[in-house]
Amino acid sequence: MHFKILFFTLIFLCAVTSNARCQQVRDRVELISETLRESHSATLINAQISTHPYRFGTLTLPIEGAVIAPGGSVEVTFSRSSGELCVTLATAPQNYGKIQSWHLLVNGQERYYSSEADPGGGPTRSVFLSLPASRRAKHIKILADKRSTAPITLVSLKLIEPQPAKFLPQMGLALLSRQSFGYGIDAAEIRALRAMIPTSPELIPSVAVLYNFCVRDSAGQSKEISRLTALAKEQNIPLRIAFQVHWAGIPGGVPDGAGGKYTDIPYQQVCYDPAANSFNPDLAALMEDRYDPRFGLSIPNVWSDTPWLTFNHPRLNRFRELRLKDALRCWQNERNRLIGFGLGNLLPGELSTGEETIYWAKGVEDSRYNTVNENRPRSDLMADFNAFTVSDAIKDGVFLDPRDGLNSRERWWLHQNLGRQQQRIIDWMQTALAPDPLLAGIDVDDNPLDITRRNLYTEPYAMPCFPMKDISSYHPGLEAGYVREGRSGGEYWSGATMTPWLLKEREMGRIALPNLECSGADDAQLNACMQAAYACGARFATLYNHASHKNIAGTLKSFAMTLQTGSVQQEFLPDILVNGSSSLTVRANSPLIRQYTAPAAAFGINSIGLWLSNALSSPADVRVTLRDPANGQLLRESITMPGNTPAGPVSLFISTLFPQSPGKVYVISIDSPDNSAAQFASAPDGEIAVRLGADLKRERTRSISLQIERDARDILDSLSSRVKIAYPRTPSASMLLRAQKALKSGRPAQAYMAAVRAEQLMLPSAFVVKTPGGKLSPYAVSVYCSGGAVQAVLRQWSDQSVTISLRSDKTQQIILKSGSRRTKVQLAPGVAQEVTF
Repeated sequence: MHFKILFFTLIFLCAVTSNARCQQVRDRVELISETLRESHSATLINAQISTHPYRFGTLTLPIEGAVIAPGGSVEVTFSRSSGELCVTLATAPQNYGKIQSWHLLVNGQERYYSSEADPGGGPTRSVFLSLPASRRAKHIKILADKRSTAPITLVSLKLIEPQPAKFLPQMGLALLSRQSFGYGIDAAEIRALRAMIPTSPELIPSVAVLYNFCVRDSAGQSKEISRLTALAKEQNIPLRIAFQVHWAGIPGGVPDGAGGKYTDIPYQQVCYDPAANSFNPDLAALMEDRYDPRFGLSIPNVWSDTPWLTFNHPRLNRFRELRLKDALRCWQNERNRLIGFGLGNLLPGELSTGEETIYWAKGVEDSRYNTVNENRPRSDLMADFNAFTVSDAIKDGVFLDPRDGLNSRERWWLHQNLGRQQQRIIDWMQTALAPDPLLAGIDVDDNPLDITRRNLYTEPYAMPCFPMKDISSYHPGLEAGYVREGRSGGEYWSGATMTPWLLKEREMGRIALPNLECSGADDAQLNACMQAAYACGARFATLYNHASHKNIAGTLKSFAMTLQTGSVQQEFLPDILVNGSSSLTVRANSPLIRQYTAPAAAFGINSIGLWLSNALSSPADVRVTLRDPANGQLLRESITMPGNTPAGPVSLFISTLFPQSPGKVYVISIDSPDNSAAQFASAPDGEIAVRLGADLKRERTRSISLQIERDARDILDSLSSRVKIAYPRTPSASMLLRAQKALKSGRPAQAYMAAVRAEQLMLPSAFVVKTPGGKLSPYAVSVYCSGGAVQAVLRQWSDQSVTISLRSDKTQQIILKSGSRRTKVQLAPGVAQEVTF
């Protein structure tokens, strides 16, 4: 989105305090407009400015802003406004689950009220309110309700306007191969899978194959990735190669160089269950005096007796690192060759960690272990107590000893350990992958908008799991995927379960669904899961084990149809079009109420359909209230219908997705805050006729607007110090400055694109040169090749000399030019040659 940020950051000229009696204290704070450079004043009452860091995954993020005590407020005046108002709030983890109630008033009139418990899973959440277009000043007041049991932390207010279409990405949709548990694929399978995915302007169809990099040496990596690339090229169908770490991605049978194998007991997760009684002599020999029969392993299990390996063994991790980097370099070499043919899309430039980071603990399918445990189940299973895991915990002052239970510190350390594994893999991937090459001969701005290095996604099991699930529902596994230099992804299959957390995840930048485990959901929730992911901005989704759904093609077709129409009707209440139906007039304090049960495909609603019985001659406000009686969540919003609204169907859009769970009872009520003359048709039962749904495109647009700003800030934070120190007075530094200016002027999409260019221009800078050749813009170097595409890597550049590496798949003579200098280079197929001139 193109932002006009009227209030993004609070710059505080003085502190705000309140005395012990909660006496109202007023103070002035200057609000700096980053776009229009206008100044606005804010008034704080029973509120103070606060910044406090908290840990989310491996990130330390501040909860910062105006902390408003119950009964307090923040008031801001905008001199002019247009577009949607985005309000971002933050919650400190100690306030998860507490009721937060707040009002938003515009020019003295309540437009929005929310009362809910923050679900956890991230620091911030945002709501979007449409403001009537007007040249009048807008006085905005955020008021914390006195009934709140936690403070309201206001992070920002900003106005969002539509963004150019090129910054609104399609969603990739891939089906995983059904061969060899997903690890095998051939041409026939590629064609069969592609035929199941409908064509849609909103989707990028592709297929996927799992890849075990641990069992292949360098020659094996190159051979297999070349074969897979050739398949994709031959079939002209994008192929996602999903590099795997867990389950069948382990180094099964591979020697460890120390006399054993990487799947031996020293590398396995060590489990514990109070009711277990299975003596394992090998484990006893390893653990020595720490051992008792309540300790065990992840095997035997129903997953082909595949052992779950520890995340903390240094030799195993070093082996994984070397093999993964080797595989990724082979993948990138093949993709760069495809880019030379204009076919880079055949190996999609988005990768995930391939690590679900699950302990073999409570919640896993452990029934087969009963055969070695006196036919008794391990009902309170815990992990991991491998010696290296215990040692790493001790370094942090935590002693992992399950024999007296796990306290909150032990559980929190184990939870954070999942995030450290995701971070570890992202770091390996970042090191292995160079920025995608630029295309020579065209302006740098005309190159593709993104690079793989900025599309590396985590893949933890996203729903609540051990070790936090038993003591808190506010720290789902999704948190383990919040890492430095990576984007958040996850494994999940329930749109209804995940929607509250997806609304938090989308604040962390671009997201993905790398592992939609189809065996965990019915057709309705599988569809809802894809819809929820799409609405919250997922860049791609890969469906695993979809063969368990006999009509997967029909489910995908249904999903594509909802994207084509832009919305999905999740709940049909009694028909709106009823001949001879009576008209119901909405009035203040006399709401028209209807109770409904969410259907099987529910996950969230943001669209409310009514039937207007009378044309409106002047604007009228309708107040919509949605309530979840089970947990007390309530949303009340006033929506203005224009004065020229004719009789007939009316769609009202609310501020965010209101979560819905299948089979759960909700209440909707309609009234008017100002006794408007609006009348609505009733249903056959005499109550108001309402139709509920989710406008997926509208919500996706909102999600992308949040993500692109976070993406821009993250890449600038990543690059600024590197470019300043290593690349001063270079095209990279100039491009980075351009990115910083774009962000300051409220254009985060353009800022992100310029920052990507700055990263690509950092030396060594790679280019793909197509026949007949062209300039390595913006560097004053030209490469001419008559015999086919050339990969050129500019390693050193100055006014005095240029060092460049060249590689071609064919024998040919290359001509290099830089200013008045000119030289020729003879290339042999597949052999890189470095030249300085």
